[in-house]
Amino acid sequence: MNGELLTYLMLLLNMLQIVKKIQKCKIFSFYNFYFLRIIERVAPRLSHTNAGVVLSATKVIMKFLDYLNNPDLIKTMSRKLTQPLITLLSCETEI
Repeated sequence: MNGELLTYLMLLLNMLQIVKKIQKCKIFSFYNFYFLRIIERVAPRLSHTNAGVVLSATKVIMKFLDYLNNPDLIKTMSRKLTQPLITLLSCETEI
């Protein structure tokens, strides 16, 4: 299933060069919806006990925030990232 979804997402990206403006808007809306779902699924991992999981979740969320166009959501998610990042900075290294 995940391979099929990735293929579909790449197909939509390739189609951006040839479709009309309104179709491009629909593709961008789809990606906005998709990225929002990824963020919603990853956000609970910000409170995980493993620092690696928290760091990886933070990186995913920060990457996908660039693609969202809702300023309120970006602000909310940025606030949610604050505490896990502070906790990561204050923890001992695990080398």
